[in-house]
Amino acid sequence: MANGPHNYTADANIGNWPSVVGAAQKLTIKYVLPGHGVPGGTEVLAGQANFMKELHSGVKKAIGEGKKVDDIKANLKLSDSVKNWVGPSFKQQVQDAYEEISQNKPHGEILGGK
Repeated sequence: MANGPHNYTADANIGNWPSVVGAAQKLTIKYVLPGHGVPGGTEVLAGQANFMKELHSGVKKAIGEGKKVDDIKANLKLSDSVKNWVGPSFKQQVQDAYEEISQNKPHGEILGGK
């Protein structure tokens, strides 16, 4: 869990990430103490899930429009509501989402060569 632009997606399942966060959102919580970024409340969970949803759906839409990965990395914009999660690793996160969607398997499996 991260609060801010600290998500490492190379060994992730980007498409499933919001579901995992959704399970945490069902718990009664008051504070979220992320592994990266400042502590917060339930807004950290919502922001994290929304960032991953927007990342995945934005890349998927661009692939459907026939765009190549370099074009997507250069031009994909997410909404202001998730700007806290967009940072220096964004182009790599787009690359990881592109590979995950193109190869139809979690990026963590691609990385591991499975």
